[in-house]
Amino acid sequence: MKRKRLLPVQIPLPEGVDVDGAMFVCLPTLSDLERFWTSNKLRYSYAARGCRVTSGQIFLNDYEWVFATTKAGLVKAFTRWDVVGIQCVWHDWIKDLDPLISHEQWFADREASRLGLQAQNQWSTEDENAYQKDLMRRTPDTYRGWWTLKNLPLDMSAGDWLSSHEDLFDPRLPVVEATKYMQEFTYDSFVDTFEEIVLMDAGGVDDEIDYWLNEKVNDADYYGSENE
Repeated sequence: MKRKRLLPVQIPLPEGVDVDGAMFVCLPTLSDLERFWTSNKLRYSYAARGCRVTSGQIFLNDYEWVFATTKAGLVKAFTRWDVVGIQCVWHDWIKDLDPLISHEQWFADREASRLGLQAQNQWSTEDENAYQKDLMRRTPDTYRGWWTLKNLPLDMSAGDWLSSHEDLFDPRLPVVEATKYMQEFTYDSFVDTFEEIVLMDAGGVDDEIDYWLNEKVNDADYYGSENE
């Protein structure tokens, strides 16, 4: 029987320990958050905050935070990237025996789409400039595959995981470099995507604290009020 994989949230992280430029902490009250950030705001540029949802947690529990110096480092930490076993791999389009669309057909469709929109007078100068740029960037010789992600939590596809990202199609990229790009793409894709995790830069942490302080002053429900 296939063993059920653990979700990232089920894999413990060492608390209060900086590991490769990222730190996991539990901050159950607004005062805890303020104190931590006052001491560490010059150290970390990005943060992830867990939020309780009825559908269940994937990455962080309520009041759990990860702070990191880089986008890639933040994603690596809160996804437990290495422990979960997420892999960045090269997909060889040319050797794919059952692709969703063939290599030849993709290029034919790109040109057909342009011609069709031109015929309907729905093709702008900006569209043409972008098309010409893409012609130089993705040719039949250069666009023969792409880097993708495998072994994602909940058996998600790369398309589910990455809402949008720039294709990485240089097979000569070192795996380490391709992985870093994918982690950065993950950060950008996760912003405003998952209800149970909020990603922000250092300015966002400042805004978060200011918001909850204002709520507290106005006798509204605020971050961690039930824990004070």
